[in-house]
Amino acid sequence: MYETVLSARGLTLLAIINIIRKMPEENPRQWHEKLPETLWAYRTSKREATGMTPYALTYGHDPILPMEIIV
Repeated sequence: MYETVLSARGLTLLAIINIIRKMPEENPRQWHEKLPETLWAYRTSKREATGMTPYALTYGHDPILPMEIIV
């Protein structure tokens, strides 16, 4: 189902589709609920071509990951 919604956008969305496919399939029709986490994972992963994350290229610094926050 998500393939038809996302496939029109090219390689970036192909990568996102692949991430969603690898997630546990408790309810495949609820794929849209997994999208925020999927996009975060995609945007904070380094790319071979640039050696940087899409987040860093957009905002000029690395993201602060939830596991890095000390309370």
